[in-house]
Amino acid sequence: MKRRNFLQLSSFSALGAGLSLPFSLADDLFAPFQGDARQMVPASWRILDNGAFDIVVGDLSVTGCYPAIGEKPLQPLQVRVKRTSSGGLVEYLLGTAKISIILDSDEDSLTLACRLSGINKAPDWIYPLAGGQVRGARKWYKQGMGFAGPSGIFPIPEPEQKMEQAVLKEDVWSYDSYLATALFSDKNNTLLIGVYRHDNYMHRSTLYNRQHRFGLIDRQLDSQEVFIESGFGTEQIPFAGELELPVIHIMAGPSPYALFQRYAKHLAAEMKARTSKPSRYYFCSWYEFEREYSLSHLKDLINGLKGITPPISLQAVQIDDGYCVQGDWLEANDKWPGGMETAFRLINDAGMEAGIWVAPFMVHSGSKLFAEHPEWLLRDNNGNIVTEWNFHNGSMHVLDSSHPEAFEYLRKVFRTFRQWGATVFKTDFMDWGLRDSLKVKRFTPGKTSVQYFTEVIRMIREEIGEESYWLGCISPFQPMIGYVDGMRLANDVGVSWNDESIGNIFRETYAGHWFNNILWQNDPDVLYLRDSDITLTAEEKESIALWNGILGGTITTSDRFHKLSPEKLKLWRFLQPPREHFTAFLPFWTEKKDLLVAVRHYPHTEAWGVLFVNITKERLSEKIPVRSLTGVSETYVYQWMPGNSVPFGLLEEISISLRPHESRLFYLSQRKSPPPRNMTIGGIMTEGM
Repeated sequence: MKRRNFLQLSSFSALGAGLSLPFSLADDLFAPFQGDARQMVPASWRILDNGAFDIVVGDLSVTGCYPAIGEKPLQPLQVRVKRTSSGGLVEYLLGTAKISIILDSDEDSLTLACRLSGINKAPDWIYPLAGGQVRGARKWYKQGMGFAGPSGIFPIPEPEQKMEQAVLKEDVWSYDSYLATALFSDKNNTLLIGVYRHDNYMHRSTLYNRQHRFGLIDRQLDSQEVFIESGFGTEQIPFAGELELPVIHIMAGPSPYALFQRYAKHLAAEMKARTSKPSRYYFCSWYEFEREYSLSHLKDLINGLKGITPPISLQAVQIDDGYCVQGDWLEANDKWPGGMETAFRLINDAGMEAGIWVAPFMVHSGSKLFAEHPEWLLRDNNGNIVTEWNFHNGSMHVLDSSHPEAFEYLRKVFRTFRQWGATVFKTDFMDWGLRDSLKVKRFTPGKTSVQYFTEVIRMIREEIGEESYWLGCISPFQPMIGYVDGMRLANDVGVSWNDESIGNIFRETYAGHWFNNILWQNDPDVLYLRDSDITLTAEEKESIALWNGILGGTITTSDRFHKLSPEKLKLWRFLQPPREHFTAFLPFWTEKKDLLVAVRHYPHTEAWGVLFVNITKERLSEKIPVRSLTGVSETYVYQWMPGNSVPFGLLEEISISLRPHESRLFYLSQRKSPPPRNMTIGGIMTEGM
């Protein structure tokens, strides 16, 4: 939305009008599997005389929208409306203050821009779209703020129709969503709300309800109304003249997955997302020895790799937490004689990239930084040092990046690690640096939490260089776009299957797959190959490994390769990705399925890899038409294992029956040809299969 659009609209009327826009959302990659993305869905603004506005998308609508400041709807002294052929401008006069809303469109979306003027301090939150009543939606998509979600497509909750107990009703709810929010009708028409700029304000959409009941003991449901709002955290920052917010984009289409990817591509282009790095295939030190990992372990790993024939194509070795007291990043402990420069040199000399873990906002109470620079620590509004965690051996605190000396210290840390030879960086607990400016006391006030956060991540990228690979972890998503190359989506993988860790990994990687290799490489965390110190079954380990491998994100393990059996080494080789990015597609993404399905296309062999995973505690059996997976009515079907396959013949349908946590991989060929023996799930040929 260009600023001049506000200036061009200067005369007003009180007539009703609307803008109708048929969106064409072509995405040939997913069209055969997600519906034809080139179909058009009419979408329109409808501006009312009182300054309210409606959004209409086929059989979906959001009506009665109005701007709000904080949780309070506006009570303007006057409303002025002007319609144009492309939309309209509404001004809400609030004494000396004024909120201007411009409703317009671009080639792919309706657009909603907002400007606040006439005051010198922003409110806590501004909602250009508030109080919009949702009609026609039966389910919706919510994205968590970042790491671990919760994200996914959910039914819009329905209250209990009849209650027989005299208890307080519990059917009133409110759910927040970030990055992208969408409503789906029964026909799968989709209305998506998102923003392309995320470097100044936190953008959030919220779906909530209001209900009424009647009768004794509130027995009968009278009505339920569902509403949506979308706005920005402006955190009472001072400003001079005008505060112009990022444009809210409202996209529409009949093919949800293609629509989400189209939105992701716009977002990636605007934020200059980083997707040029080769697909990651590397070792992380954390998930076997954790903080006890040492230089001797590293030497053992590298010497062990030398004895494996043919060699493993490992890109990097990343050293995780445990090499120092958190906060004193450049002062390695006695497990690392010679310091981290020695460790990096050892990795580089073995032909791999050296990686390092840093939690830039984390400060341990036992660190020199804590003792010598208490003024660098973030404080609450009462002036107390913020304590994030308490442990038996101390406490964890938060670095205040608004302190110039603290900021320069972080710059020195990343610059030094890069000079020592690190070219892979994993930054963890990034959410510690995103603190609402109204809830903490910073050394240098006056900016939003996102602005402080963005200053740090911009500096990190400057110091590690364009050539380095950067993985964000335990992080908000929105402001990291354009800075990181990879992003952890979910909780740490556990040594046993449980809903909080492995269940979360499957849910979040499935829900967030629409932005994989568009905003960054999605990182599902490590996979396990070893049999020691772990309670995952062989089937569970294989399910996790194949899922990570087919999606097209990063592939990582913490297992020592020279300790693995030949079959486990073969599985690792089978997961090797190509240098260029590939992304699986999810044919049943909008459907609630306990049987997860991912499909990888191999154009050079005229075939597809299809993975089925049962993430439940019950046996699942289904029959899946081949056309729903490939777009063709029949193929030759092979069960696919590393270096081997079993033929099932020419089929139109695949019958699958899986035990809890079991998976099955198939190779579907149009040529009546099995998968090449040395072909990986990533579609390349490799030795050792």
